[in-house]
Amino acid sequence: GFVLAYAELAKPRKTGSARLSVLRYVRRRLTVIYPAFFLSLLLKVAYAPANTPFLWSMLPLHAFLMQSWLPICTTLESGVVTCAPWLYNGEAWFLSVLVIFWLFLRPLAEFFRQR
Repeated sequence: GFVLAYAELAKPRKTGSARLSVLRYVRRRLTVIYPAFFLSLLLKVAYAPANTPFLWSMLPLHAFLMQSWLPICTTLESGVVTCAPWLYNGEAWFLSVLVIFWLFLRPLAEFFRQR
């Protein structure tokens, strides 16, 4: 987070059409990582399908990279506690957090530039 924030604040301020909106900024970054993430999610679902309603209900959160936004946990029949961020591709929780960071990075950078 520090490196991304430092790089964003070190850039000169852009105005007019050269300035990206927050959604375009996030979309540009997701076009690089989302295809590989989605392929890994599809492979995980294909080779280890969900076997409980809870697992199936958490699949949309993973597909939209929102699994860490709502860290929902449940106890399975076996007594094991499982949480949404680690259900399908456990390492992808970071991508979910990174999306939140990207959504807030630009507005916060603008706020601190004005101070």
